[in-house]
Amino acid sequence: PVWSPDGRSIAFSRFREGIFEVAVDGTAAPSLRFPVSDVFFTRQWVDAGILYAPVRLLTNSDLLLRTAGGEEIEVDGSAAISNFGAISPDGRFLAYSSDATGRPEIYVRRFPEGRSRWRVTRTGGNAPRWAEGGMELYFQSDGWVERVQVRATGERLAFGPTEQRVRLHGPGSLLNGLYDVTEDGTTLAYLEYPESAPPVLLYMTGLRERLGD
Repeated sequence: PVWSPDGRSIAFSRFREGIFEVAVDGTAAPSLRFPVSDVFFTRQWVDAGILYAPVRLLTNSDLLLRTAGGEEIEVDGSAAISNFGAISPDGRFLAYSSDATGRPEIYVRRFPEGRSRWRVTRTGGNAPRWAEGGMELYFQSDGWVERVQVRATGERLAFGPTEQRVRLHGPGSLLNGLYDVTEDGTTLAYLEYPESAPPVLLYMTGLRERLGD
C-alpha cells in the first residue's frame, strides 16, 4: 500500500483486479481506482498520479504512471526491465533500477518527462529510497544497504561515492525492497532472516551516529 499525497487515503493492489483506494478513517469501503489485469505492485502516490509496476508473465516489469485522468505513461520507455521506482521529495526526479546493462543498476531521471537521465551505480543496485529531502539516495546492492550523496546544480545532478551502510542477512531475492529509511536519514527499518526462524523486523536508530556521519 502507498499513502496519498494528503495522507487521507491509501492505494493498494489486488491480484488481477487493479489499484484500489480507501480512506484511512474507515468511512467507506475500498473502491476500484484503476483496473489493471497484470500482477503488479504499487510504488508511490504523488500529485502527478500513482506509480506502479505491472509484472508480465513473471519475467518482465516496467514502471508506469497512472494519472488522475486515467492516462497510462511508461516512465522508462526502453526495452530494459525497470522497477523499484521512487520519486524525490520535490517531485522532480525518479530513481529506479534498470537492467539496461545486463544487470540491475540505479538510475535517476527527470520526472515525469524524463528529459535527462543519470546512472548512479556501476556494480549493481536495486530498490532506491530518497532521504534528507532528496540530498541522499539509499539502495540495495550485493547484500548491503548503500548510500550516495546527491548534489543538484540547476537542472543537473551529481552523485558522490557509494558508501556501504548496513549488511543484510537472508535470502537475497527475498530481501529486495524490504527496507526503508526515514526522511531525515537517521533511522533504517529492515527485515532480518535468522536461520530456521521467522523473519524479524529490525530498526537501526541513530544511523548517522553509529555509522560515523
